[in-house]
Amino acid sequence: MNYFNGIMDAVETLAHMPTIGREDTRFSKGKTIYYSFVVHPKYHIVYRFTQRTLYIVAIRATMMK
Repeated sequence: MNYFNGIMDAVETLAHMPTIGREDTRFSKGKTIYYSFVVHPKYHIVYRFTQRTLYIVAIRATMMK
């Protein structure tokens, strides 16, 4: 699986069940809650959602060898 396909598969999964990720305290401020979902050991997606929309905020690389 390449990078693009991994991201797209994760976005499709998140669109169906957005609460699957963990709350990301680095991005969450006030009423807006951001979540993080590990797509691969080397990167994860930071996102937030409303009842109808999934917002991808960042795709972050992790520091792994």
